[in-house]
Amino acid sequence: MEAPRLIRVSLATLQCLEEGVCRSPTAYLLLYSPDGCMAWCRYCTQSRSSRCSRRLLSRVTWPLVELEHVLAGLWRFRHVCLQCVLKPGFAYEALGVVRAVRRSGFGGTVSVAINPVGRGIVERLADHVDYIGVGLDACSPRVFSEMLKPYTWSVYLDFAKTCSRVLGEGMVSVHLIVGLGETPREYLQVLEWIYSSGCRAALFAYTPLPCLSYRGGRPGLRYYRWCQLARRLAEEGLDPAQYLDPDSLCIRREPPERVYPVAFLTSGCPHCTRPYYNESPRDTRPYNYPSVEPLADWRSEVEVLRGC
Repeated sequence: MEAPRLIRVSLATLQCLEEGVCRSPTAYLLLYSPDGCMAWCRYCTQSRSSRCSRRLLSRVTWPLVELEHVLAGLWRFRHVCLQCVLKPGFAYEALGVVRAVRRSGFGGTVSVAINPVGRGIVERLADHVDYIGVGLDACSPRVFSEMLKPYTWSVYLDFAKTCSRVLGEGMVSVHLIVGLGETPREYLQVLEWIYSSGCRAALFAYTPLPCLSYRGGRPGLRYYRWCQLARRLAEEGLDPAQYLDPDSLCIRREPPERVYPVAFLTSGCPHCTRPYYNESPRDTRPYNYPSVEPLADWRSEVEVLRGC
């Protein structure tokens, strides 16, 4: 359970560590594997199926850094997010990293996004982390199979339930990538399962890169806004199907105003902003807004879902 000597960090995290220029309150860490991940997921840059540099995760560059250097600079952050790749011993390496983070004196919150592991590992992780992320990614068993995900659909669902039982309701984020060929109805079905299981959904927009095996394009912004609004309604304990039409991708009944504008923010663990993970700095309308401040005109984001 020793911590590794080297770890990858997002470029923005490294800039904060070395220059003090912090664009996010979260330090993003990624387990290092020279060969990337052992899985074959068609949409992932770390996958065996991709021709991408192993320095990439989505469109973000993740340089290789000494873990001790990272630990010394964590005081600049409010949250640490460790993301895993599938490789021999990954669970114990993840345990070693989060233990080292806590022993460094870091007093903020910690999360780990990890592949399915046994309950014993989850219980040991719970001694050091506040949140767990489950990378289900696919919105249906059909998409799960088409994207060549490891394990099985039921293994991921059982793992999410286990994590929720150990950490508590609302402390587990199930990651969903919008734009992998799911239907709106499939999306609503998995959303219902996630919240009925005591978990929360964290949304990502698929980001196409030429080096990826999956050749699909970015999801339309209107569709993504519809998915974001559905997720927020579910988080408020409301039935998205009562408010949103999966056939027209329109609002069929006006939601309570409290769901706006937070519906369009980055979803997942607290303090998560994922800067430029799904979008380019050149995009004038990001898929996920990092905070409410840039959303002064949030009504324009909703208008595309009305009156159609």
